[in-house]
Amino acid sequence: MIKSELRKYKHLPYIVCTISEILKEKDAVGAENVANTDKLDSADEQNYGDELIVVKALSRFTIIVPNAGFMKPGVLKVGDLVAISRKKLKLVELLPSEYDPRVK
Repeated sequence: MIKSELRKYKHLPYIVCTISEILKEKDAVGAENVANTDKLDSADEQNYGDELIVVKALSRFTIIVPNAGFMKPGVLKVGDLVAISRKKLKLVELLPSEYDPRVK
């Protein structure tokens, strides 16, 4: 039981980013150089992997990541918060928007 708990804390936390732009891969200049090997096989069948997403992290760096099939195209919008894995720089999940119920 202790080993399973330790394994849970071994993986790195996700990077929280804001989507600043969504590009179609065929329209992007230099798209062939952006992580083509990271796409999933199922992404080619479902056309999930044809988006490049420009994200800005809270630590002030901007990166371009491919939508590798974890999220359907059309779900993501500019301004959404997303989580990105630190190791492979892939979109992992869509985070809930920052909302304060005290503000009207």
